Amino acid sequence: MKWIVRSCLMLIFLCGISTGKSQDILHKADSLFKVGNYSQSGLTYEWILYSESDPASTDLAMLGRIQSYKKLSQYEKAIDYIDRVNTIELSDSLRVALIYESLLLNYLAENYHEVQSRLLMSKQLLKETSYFNDASLLLCLSQLKAGNWKRASTSSEAYIYNLAPFEKAESLITEFHSIFDTLQAPKLKKPRTARILSMIVPGSGQAYAGYPFDGFISFGLHVIALGGAGLAFTQGLYITGWIGGFGVLQKLYFGGNHRAADLAEQKNQLNKENFIQPASSFLISISEEYKD
Repeated sequence: MKWIVRSCLMLIFLCGISTGKSQDILHKADSLFKVGNYSQSGLTYEWILYSESDPASTDLAMLGRIQSYKKLSQYEKAIDYIDRVNTIELSDSLRVALIYESLLLNYLAENYHEVQSRLLMSKQLLKETSYFNDASLLLCLSQLKAGNWKRASTSSEAYIYNLAPFEKAESLITEFHSIFDTLQAPKLKKPRTARILSMIVPGSGQAYAGYPFDGFISFGLHVIALGGAGLAFTQGLYITGWIGGFGVLQKLYFGGNHRAADLAEQKNQLNKENFIQPASSFLISISEEYKD
């Protein structure tokens, strides 16, 4: 009987030492994180996860590891890390925290469609938690970024109704629609159309994309290259005309086609940002104003 008691006491003693050690290492990881040494803090959190079994330590280490990835802007690694976690064994509070972190990380990684699909799957879990309003804001911002403007308008209305006091919600929604009117959405250029136009008339694709000066320069360079080739041929300099004229012309032609498509994409991005920026800023400002 005595040896059983002694064994139990020894086990309790060793567990106490292990717990104390894990707390020291966790404190070290937190200290590294606070001073901005995110690489080392992440590795220290990782060590705790692999060497400890105490949920109190591993839960904190898991969140710390994710935050270290986030601070290093390694969003995809953090997302992959969360996706590999067996959430069935986690507490409800930690599971919800990881769901929100996955939404935030996907937004930061510009995976806007992924934010929308993940929130759709986890909306009921988040609904009664403190994360719901922040998750709803991420949904609105993601829909704006993705160009789903009608859905963004509807989601933003629901977000404002849920966030602001009832007596102020209507006026805030009216103000939001004065800033963000889907009828005033920019008409986006088609990169394929820009490429085809540039193939037909060099420079016209750039002009269609909204960069007429680039189009003028492109057209002028084509004329110069073609003229140079023709001049060389008339003087019997066939090799020079072929390499120096048609060779350059070919590079200008195919390069101009790609350039026209890229400029169309660039113009679309600029127009979208100019259109959604006031709405995004407005939603963020009221989220800070009415934050719990």
